[in-house]
Amino acid sequence: MHDPAVTWLQGIVAIFANMAGPWAGHVVALVDFPNAGLRSFNILAAIGLTIVYTSNVLIGSVVQHPVQRRILFGQFLALTVAWYGYGFYLIADGLL
Repeated sequence: MHDPAVTWLQGIVAIFANMAGPWAGHVVALVDFPNAGLRSFNILAAIGLTIVYTSNVLIGSVVQHPVQRRILFGQFLALTVAWYGYGFYLIADGLL
């Protein structure tokens, strides 16, 4: 089995696309990345994860109580793992 050729630009975009989380497949598709992983893309999961991630950051910026801030920070860490993990899954799924 031969992997499709990936240019240097496609490789760099794939590295930074992981920061886009659930939108990573669409980011790498912009540079014609072979098998961009769009077959696994779920718009509801992407929108839901984006809303939850963004609202956690916004709420965390206004909360003053230290215990609540720690709880929100813990949620932020878990959401960050989910955000990057889902983006990586989408990019990698296109190559399988």
